[in-house]
Amino acid sequence: MSLQPCPNLISAGACNVPNCSFDHAVLVCIPCGFYSTFRNFYDNHLRTKTHWRATSDTTSAAYVAALLESENDRNGIHVFGRLDFGVVDESVARDGRERHVLDVELQVGATPVKLETVLLSSRGRINAPNAQTAFQAVVLGERERLDPSTPTKIMVILRTSGVGQFEDRLILTFTRISDGLQWVITRPVIATIGNSAAHAAFPPTAPYIPPTSRAYAPVHEVIPGVEAPALKAIPYVRRLPLAKVPQSFQVLMTRSEDGGPSLPLIRARIPARLTMGTYPHFFKGLLWIEELKLLEDMERYDIHNAALTKQKNTYRLDVPGLAEKRPSVLVGDTILVRQDSDPQGRWFEGGVHLVQVNQIGVQFGRSFKWAAGQHYHVRFKVNRNPLRRMHAALQAPVSRQDLLFPDVADVAKLPNPVPTQATTHLVIHNPLVANNPQQLQAVVSIAMRPPGKLPFAIFGPPGTGKTTTMIEAIRQVLKNGNSVVLACAPSNSAADNIAEGLSDLGAEILFRLYAPSRPRHEVPATLLPFATLNSADHFTVHPIQRMKNFRIIVSTCVSAAILSGIGIDAGHFTHIFIDEAGQATEPEAVVSVRTLAGQRTNVILSGDPQQLGPIIRSGIANQLKLGVSFLERLMSSPIYNPRTYRDQTVVKLVRNYRSHNAIIQIPNERFYDGDLVASGDAVKINAYIDSTYLQETANPKFPIVFHAVAGQDDRESTSPSYFNKFEAIKVRDTVQALLGAHRLPGLTSADIGVISPYRAQCQKIRALLRALGGGAENVKVASVEEYQGKEHRVIIISTVRSSRDLIQYDVRHTLGFVANPRRFNVAVTRAQALLIVVGDPEVLSLDPLWRQFLNYVHNHQGWVGNPIGWDPTAEVNENGGYDREARVAAQLDMDDFARQVGEMAEDDQVDTGEDPPLIEDD
Repeated sequence: MSLQPCPNLISAGACNVPNCSFDHAVLVCIPCGFYSTFRNFYDNHLRTKTHWRATSDTTSAAYVAALLESENDRNGIHVFGRLDFGVVDESVARDGRERHVLDVELQVGATPVKLETVLLSSRGRINAPNAQTAFQAVVLGERERLDPSTPTKIMVILRTSGVGQFEDRLILTFTRISDGLQWVITRPVIATIGNSAAHAAFPPTAPYIPPTSRAYAPVHEVIPGVEAPALKAIPYVRRLPLAKVPQSFQVLMTRSEDGGPSLPLIRARIPARLTMGTYPHFFKGLLWIEELKLLEDMERYDIHNAALTKQKNTYRLDVPGLAEKRPSVLVGDTILVRQDSDPQGRWFEGGVHLVQVNQIGVQFGRSFKWAAGQHYHVRFKVNRNPLRRMHAALQAPVSRQDLLFPDVADVAKLPNPVPTQATTHLVIHNPLVANNPQQLQAVVSIAMRPPGKLPFAIFGPPGTGKTTTMIEAIRQVLKNGNSVVLACAPSNSAADNIAEGLSDLGAEILFRLYAPSRPRHEVPATLLPFATLNSADHFTVHPIQRMKNFRIIVSTCVSAAILSGIGIDAGHFTHIFIDEAGQATEPEAVVSVRTLAGQRTNVILSGDPQQLGPIIRSGIANQLKLGVSFLERLMSSPIYNPRTYRDQTVVKLVRNYRSHNAIIQIPNERFYDGDLVASGDAVKINAYIDSTYLQETANPKFPIVFHAVAGQDDRESTSPSYFNKFEAIKVRDTVQALLGAHRLPGLTSADIGVISPYRAQCQKIRALLRALGGGAENVKVASVEEYQGKEHRVIIISTVRSSRDLIQYDVRHTLGFVANPRRFNVAVTRAQALLIVVGDPEVLSLDPLWRQFLNYVHNHQGWVGNPIGWDPTAEVNENGGYDREARVAAQLDMDDFARQVGEMAEDDQVDTGEDPPLIEDD
């Protein structure tokens, strides 16, 4: 026998070639050119990406061909009827009342045939022989010898407690009695289970068409417009640098073989290591990369054939999506417009003087000509002021290395032993802090810290009260009559939380600094007395001396640059606090540190590096670590280890005041070393225990419900954002139940929050809740990012992603950013008393973290709907690979089906006892 592998042998087993001289002991994968005499080596090869990529297309093609072939009637057998159940209400599907029947007929005169097997394909899968299905097939009539005069009926029963789109395939195997010839005929089975009225009312969608790139209209000449008065509201004495993206950098970002940016070339322009010396150059490059991406993203908001309406000197422009900040336009921004009749590349700049819900007011220079009925091409521009402020901070001289790169030697300069409440006897303002050992120690460590020491971190996991701790620490610091505090946060809402927590200090001590572009109506009425407005109703500042007299100023991280701009020097503030520091980029967070910290300034950071970090638009900037916050970088250093340097450089808060212990258990184990202790108000966190809603699950004492939905994600029009109508309807029904039949005393729509990682899904859910009425329209529906720092009694999460295409399963592409540990952590820790997750378990389980969570819910009997498809008691593989297993299993199943159809010979000759018809030539 030849030592060569048999070319006819595609998988294990002998070939059908008589007297074949090749070696059949060798297992061969012909598409990959792989062969081995060892079964385990061959099986391992089948699980590699190389094999998957080489065979997925050919396997899928063969499978599709086999499917189409299998649906043909043949050899005298005809199958009549369809198995499309349409949309079926959950109660009907649960009771098994929906049934469809197929007629199997043997043609008169055909050779006798036996109906050998009736099988649903989901029950015959090689790698899932015990898989659950929503359908059951029952044979009614003769099957041992089909009777031409009496059709055999096959009843398919729909029975499931699940929700979603269910697909299966009925496989009928026939045997010709005279010679044993076998063949299969199949029919697809499909049903949609859910609220039939809601599905009927769900608006039809336009098919998704990926946006095509169009030539970016050139800008050669710009005629200046009229600046908004808001730009002159602040009396600056220091000007910001222009910090424009260098031309060489722009060329680098667009130069590569495929027309996109070349990462190796860009890396060569960015310092390899972040040090005190490379700091400005490192972050300037990353900010330029991000700015170019922001410019690219703004192109999608270009408006073609836009109409301008004139009102005195202002031109009004309707901007779709403005209310959702898509695009984000503020007073003081500029836009570009061009008439179709204007020369190519010639644009008029317009200063934005007014921003309303979906309309802006713009003023142009005198040379702008307007005519009724004229249409314009409108281009939005990136507001560069925040970027310029960061660049200005990066250029500021900084002599203290311990602020940006602290080391062990800096820790040695701290008091030893660490001050405690027992040794300092601070009078605590907030009794909750006084009774929390970790919060109390953080306050003491901050208040008693000598001037000019390395940064201190408050590590605050979800619901542990890090902002409360920071506010108390500020109060204690201010007891020293020489202390002057700057408190910052990345967002206005977070900064407002700080200001409101200190508002009892009075407007002579506290100043809330707002950017002039901030609309007055977006500022809480309680904080207006702490700010100041000019005659044009734009936020501004007081004269410099009065600004210096405030004991505490609160602003966003970027707006802190205003203080340096009006003439406040570095060292004026004794303490700089940065709350939610994990959500700011490092250049954003250090605006205040680099421009306003002096030799005796202490910096305090508060946040959680295990929750969502800053939002970075550029994938390249993200790869180069722009998404790593200042807090995260510091806490990755050994000197900020909460166990080793506890109370000296960092305090970890561990009492969770928000959630029921069951809700935080998985995040606690995965992200916080099991340190969190559920300490919330018992009445609040146990509100849903034994409620009528939880009594519909098997464990009414477990406040987490997972609704397993076999939905289908989709996109429409040119939006890349996904939505899932099956999940959206389930969310709507759940809200209706919580506000109706299962309503707790005192529960309102404001107590319910809905989270989804996709904007399109949020829009669909909002529309369904508006149509529902009864207060449901007031339920907050938002993204994970918008929910960070927020909480509700009840949280419903719609994960959206779902796919039946197993052969294409891949964690990165199938789950998208649902498979993001920090996004998971934020989403599941917003609930106080009840967490409801709606999703497709087959897809979510590809990710190890989600699989652990699903196992946890299932093992505590909080699972509702479609049954689980794996062993929930098996240990989860932290390294993943579940997507690869799904692909291999799907390939084997498709291979088996294609082989089964191919091996069953056909002759399609029906013995009728008559001479065959003559075929005449044309």
